[in-house]
Amino acid sequence: DDNAWKGEYNYSWYDASKTELTIANADQLAAFGAIVGGMNGQTRDSFAGKTVKLIADINLGDKESENNPNIIFYPIGYYNSTGSYKKTSGGSVTSSVSSFEGTFDGNGHTISNFYQNTWEMKGDHNWYKPEEQYYRDGMGLFGRVYGGTVKNLTIRNFSSDGEITTTGCVAAYADGATFENIAIFNCNPRVYNIGNGGIVGCVGWYTKGETDKKVTFRNITVDNSNK
Repeated sequence: DDNAWKGEYNYSWYDASKTELTIANADQLAAFGAIVGGMNGQTRDSFAGKTVKLIADINLGDKESENNPNIIFYPIGYYNSTGSYKKTSGGSVTSSVSSFEGTFDGNGHTISNFYQNTWEMKGDHNWYKPEEQYYRDGMGLFGRVYGGTVKNLTIRNFSSDGEITTTGCVAAYADGATFENIAIFNCNPRVYNIGNGGIVGCVGWYTKGETDKKVTFRNITVDNSNK
């Protein structure tokens, strides 16, 4: 697909002084993820008090990583010390996921065709051997939504494989967030030995005991082809 993401980043849409921003393609969505995470030399922006709106459907590549072997769409907010989103091996790295705190309005559009695999993604977890680090900061479209809103969005053909990496099609983690008018189709968020969900993998992990940080879900559709 000529419109599929090929690992490029387009920051032209972003103006830190604006509270209303639009994203029109996969390169811009990738840049959005890098800004939330402070990756690729970007000054981190949580987008608190801001709205980011999709104005087109976005194709992130392919469901199967073999067809797009060198690039991986990491969750929005991902950061690693190598400054790279690409599939890498060897060496030492620290990694994390920063929270999105604004409003992401899908505007009725679809984000489709992305695959994440903890053993192909670069992270700092040494479960087996120090030289074989793998990723465990969270899988899904967003790493963490904190006090923010994701709405009017369809996700189609997201799949994952991994271990000890909290996974949700929309977000790995959510705290004090709202998910509204969300539809999930033909997704397989698969992971071993930890939380996993069609919308959010884990609610309240970072805000245990804070009763004002509840998560709200409204008008959610998850089709029965999910596993």
